[in-house]
Amino acid sequence: MCLPPAQVIIGSPDLKANHNIKQVVEMLEGFAKYPRLRKLLDGEMDGRRILVFLETKRGCDEVGVCWALAGIARHATSGHERGASWAGHGAANRH
Repeated sequence: MCLPPAQVIIGSPDLKANHNIKQVVEMLEGFAKYPRLRKLLDGEMDGRRILVFLETKRGCDEVGVCWALAGIARHATSGHERGASWAGHGAANRH
């Protein structure tokens, strides 16, 4: 006996997904990651918000420092069991 399907709504039913999202996934080794990320972002930074996921808090911190030294405003967070660690300010946009 099959039951009718159920619909689960999280949030407001009035919210709509943004289908205008560009996703780039690349697998790189070691230090090749950061120059490649910078090159990708240089072509994308035009005032829009950019979301970058990194594997570790250390990686997040390293990218935050590199962007700060390059004069790029950023807001970095890493979620771990004790809460979030925040560094920087703004979204990933140029000053």
